[in-house]
Amino acid sequence: MARENKESLEEWHRIVKTRDLEGLERILAEDVSMGAPPYWDKLSGRVIVHHLLGLII
Repeated sequence: MARENKESLEEWHRIVKTRDLEGLERILAEDVSMGAPPYWDKLSGRVIVHHLLGLII
């Protein structure tokens, strides 16, 4: 695994483990989108994806 990818994955694990919602917002791109189960529409935008992931973690 490339070093940059490894560091990003480690940061993701830290964010989830510590439930760092500010860190989560920091790593999400402004135009992030998230696929969900097939019965949901695709979620687009930092605010909605941050909200949903914040509830999950």
